[in-house]
Amino acid sequence: MSLSSPFESNIVGTTEGAEVPVSPAIPYGISPGLQFSGTLDRMGDADFIGIRLVAGETFSIGLAGSGVPPGPDTFVRLHGQQGGLLASDDDGGRGLNSRHGFTAAITATFQIQAASDRGDHAERYSLSAFGVAEPTVFTKRQIADQLVNGYWEATGRSSRSFDVGQGDTLNVDLSDLTAAGQRLASVALQTWSAVTGIRFDTTPNAGASIHIHFDDVGSGAHGGSTYSGSKILSSEVNVSRAWLTDNGTGLNSYSLQTYIHEIGHALGLGHAGNYNGDAQYGIDNHYANDSWQATVMSYFSQIENTYIHADYAHVVTPMIADILAIQTLYGPTRNIRGGDTVYGDNSNAGGMYSQIAGLPGEEVAWTIFDQGGHDVIDLRSATEAQRIDLRPGTVSNVYGAVGNLSIAMGTTIEVARGGSGNDRIIGNSAANGIRGGAGADVFVFTSALGNGNVDRIVDFRVVDDTIRLENHIFSGLSEGWLSSRAFARNATGRAADSSDRIIYETDTGNLLYDRDGLGGSAAVRFAVLPTGLNLTNADFFVG
Repeated sequence: MSLSSPFESNIVGTTEGAEVPVSPAIPYGISPGLQFSGTLDRMGDADFIGIRLVAGETFSIGLAGSGVPPGPDTFVRLHGQQGGLLASDDDGGRGLNSRHGFTAAITATFQIQAASDRGDHAERYSLSAFGVAEPTVFTKRQIADQLVNGYWEATGRSSRSFDVGQGDTLNVDLSDLTAAGQRLASVALQTWSAVTGIRFDTTPNAGASIHIHFDDVGSGAHGGSTYSGSKILSSEVNVSRAWLTDNGTGLNSYSLQTYIHEIGHALGLGHAGNYNGDAQYGIDNHYANDSWQATVMSYFSQIENTYIHADYAHVVTPMIADILAIQTLYGPTRNIRGGDTVYGDNSNAGGMYSQIAGLPGEEVAWTIFDQGGHDVIDLRSATEAQRIDLRPGTVSNVYGAVGNLSIAMGTTIEVARGGSGNDRIIGNSAANGIRGGAGADVFVFTSALGNGNVDRIVDFRVVDDTIRLENHIFSGLSEGWLSSRAFARNATGRAADSSDRIIYETDTGNLLYDRDGLGGSAAVRFAVLPTGLNLTNADFFVG
């Protein structure tokens, strides 16, 4: 198809009068923010409507059937000035309606083609084009508020939950599911129990009230509740048998993630955005970091979201924002995994935590939630380079994937064990015990010094490893590799002159930071290394 030069006037929201010819040389147009109404008069009819777009701006172009009867299956295409097809969509909107996001590369007048895939009668349609503003970045607590309140308020509803808390029981009926469905649903229920302390009884006594009923006869996957005011009376979860066939029944499958998501609805959580049924990143999200990485209630995978940097990974636990949200509804918990717990290799945490290291195939996304004890994250089996961040609220790269492990807010992990790759390990404000393992490892100090925050690195190797000092903590040091004048290695642990800042005490392994050398400030111990190392300034990087 070759299109003639587009018109440059009359770009206004309007309603079709005479029939719009299948040609761009027409007086009809639409401005962003307005709507155009038209009619497709016959089978194969298509209308062209002009729109002037500004370079660099993103627009959502939607085409929907309207009137009685409405167009049954719209199709929208966007053409450039020379007639080339730039974008198209069939069913990206609600139902069989069309919607497509487009970012203009140049400022020009483009042509929108409104069409229908089928129909044997005149069909009314409504065309719209709205600018999409650059979304903000939400904190995890803002995302949690969206799950608890924002989604429901957007549709005129309000927050809701069962009237239970930690230690209470909800009765669950899994009897209508297949064996595979029962297994996945049971695992998914356990993941929610692991962050709420609520018990889910899957074998209640005969005649007991059922709080959550599971089924697989409906199409697709969905969950809903019957509620009175803010109290959920009962909930339904449906994940169809076809869904399991299409998405697998393993513990690292999208099917398990779906059960976790739908149980989130059953417990009172909404979606991560004001969407339902379908959504397109860049159009339907109202904050930039809406993805599975923050919440299992999101519609966007880690790779659909272009703001975060993460690999595609199925979610096998509630994520950071989910935990904040569910505890907003059901109250804070106490002493969940309050003993000494190991996560990762040889985990004793139970549930999905004890399965993760041994899952075959693709890596998974998970969040550690822990409320006490002396805890370990053991990743020694990993051969790939990892980024292990022990700080609460952060995201790590483990077991060969990027951005797939989160540490929940309020969770303190004391010990980290790296694998055989080149790992970067970032400590928290506790006294961490750190083993880098084989490889050229980097140990990062970014938490405030003092108050017992002294980390022990048990296997530092001068040949391979590096200590990185964040300059906002070690503010008296110049950025870059530590200068030889700023380093001292001796058996006294004291500065030898006014320029000494980092001191390695050879007989104890103590590593100290002296803000002013021979000045009045006492040196602060921040780490303990093996004794007798031939440590030099070249083992430290500031920045």
